[in-house]
Amino acid sequence: MVTEVRKILGKKRPVAAGTPEDLYGPPVDSEAVTSTLTITNVTEDISKARIYVLQSGDVADLDNALYYDLPITGNDTFAATVGLALKAGEKIMVESEIGGALNFMAFGVEINL
Repeated sequence: MVTEVRKILGKKRPVAAGTPEDLYGPPVDSEAVTSTLTITNVTEDISKARIYVLQSGDVADLDNALYYDLPITGNDTFAATVGLALKAGEKIMVESEIGGALNFMAFGVEINL
């Protein structure tokens, strides 16, 4: 039976500067659709954000960038209504210019097949 669960799909505050990290990928036998992506700068300094959407086997690079070097001012939040459809094996990765400065969140629906 197919079930849909509305939830926080992922939360990540990358500690290593300039290193892409997984935010969310649907588990086996599942799909997901994001509704909103947020980036919160928890420092007073500006930091640039990168968000990648990858198919199975892809790497986080310019070809897979949804947002690239998006400036997030200190103590500010960026929110985007983005309906990304993901299947098992696909994922969202995030990267922060300054380690620990940005908190990324993905909200949406996970569909268990």
